[in-house]
Amino acid sequence: MDFDHFDLRMRCFEINENVIISTLEQAMQEDGYYSQIKVIYQNVQNVAYHCGATQFVDRVSRWLRQQSKEHNDRQMYAEASMAQAWILTNQGTRESLLQARELFAESSGIIQEPDFRDSIIPDRMPVLAMIPELNPRLELRLSKQEARLITRDEFRQLIDESRSVLESIPAFQSASPRLQRRCTIPLAYQYGLYLHQTRFYEEALAVFREIRWETNLIGWIRVEQAAISWIATLLREQGKEEESREMIEKAEAPFLPKRQVWYQVLRS
Repeated sequence: MDFDHFDLRMRCFEINENVIISTLEQAMQEDGYYSQIKVIYQNVQNVAYHCGATQFVDRVSRWLRQQSKEHNDRQMYAEASMAQAWILTNQGTRESLLQARELFAESSGIIQEPDFRDSIIPDRMPVLAMIPELNPRLELRLSKQEARLITRDEFRQLIDESRSVLESIPAFQSASPRLQRRCTIPLAYQYGLYLHQTRFYEEALAVFREIRWETNLIGWIRVEQAAISWIATLLREQGKEEESREMIEKAEAPFLPKRQVWYQVLRS
């Protein structure tokens, strides 16, 4: 999970990045390594993405999408499709976002099959967490690219639909409260972005303040820092420059304080 020793795992990947990438790319050129590539990919995909190795993640995702069809591995096909769609949403062009929408539609159809939902294991929580966030994320970015308004009711419906899919997955139902929050906080984050994009600044500020509290509670420092940055942005847009500067200083702190009592409760 990306809040347990994530900095350490990122450093480990960065140290071994050249070896990991060259090994996988060589294996993809040969036959008989599908299972090994799949296992390595599942272990490093999330960390590699956050280390900036997006082209590597994209290449392996594309390869696995093709190979998983031949191996009739529907779970891997859906995982690789979502990873590729996520990267496409970062590119921000209308073409890339439409491609991401197609990939999401295809993978979400697989995910909603009962047999597939039952096959998702708790160890794949980063993938599980991607399921609810991807659709609101890409639709919000596509609406901005097309200068098209999504009404608040329409966006809330996207959030509700994503939450319903997530809550139907047994691995989510059996997860600890801490891991469940890891999967649901991104929905609130996307809603906060929507409120900012539609200029409901006060409401967006309330959402990101709640996200800051929630992420602090579960020890998700990376997203807590992002929430603080958004709070600072919203304060600045309201003319509260001093408060904004104070928030930026907190976002840049190397170690953010945690509410230790609740943190231990949620970890149990």
